Amino acid sequence: QGNLAVLLVDQGRPAEALPHLQAAIVAMPELPGLHYTLGRALAALGRADGARVAYERALELDAGQVSARLNLGILLAQAGRLAEARQQLEEVVRQQPALPEARANLGIVLAESGRLAEAVASYEEALRLRPGYVLAHYNLGNVLVDLGRYGEARRHFAEALRLAPELDAAREMLERLRDAP
Repeated sequence: QGNLAVLLVDQGRPAEALPHLQAAIVAMPELPGLHYTLGRALAALGRADGARVAYERALELDAGQVSARLNLGILLAQAGRLAEARQQLEEVVRQQPALPEARANLGIVLAESGRLAEAVASYEEALRLRPGYVLAHYNLGNVLVDLGRYGEARRHFAEALRLAPELDAAREMLERLRDAP
């Protein structure tokens, strides 16, 4: 049941996975991976509160579930619960410092919290870990615009566009910055 559910979630079929996950959790409630997969399925279905509860349960069972903590941090950020999101994402960075997704998502939370210099550092570390991380380039560009660092911002938008030519938002930012100092 659990393996089939993971496969269904990975294939983008979360609604089909739910009954299998629920049955597997009834049979093996202490397996954190099942709760993590339930969280992924619920998040994919737009059921953020249920996903949050599932990720929290996975972490109760195993505090080292980095993927559950990362996804929980992202959900909390999307809900505007920035202080809680930051706490979760900082813990992911402590547990797995070489995970660029944690650094980039922490950058988002820091930027939304007005901590722009810290956001820049977080994005830069994400890019050190994965130089081709398109969204980190794009988001760093936005923070640099907010800081008035237009030349650096242009470079990051241009790199995001080079890596992902379909990223119209980066193209639009480059256009907007064409006449900036």
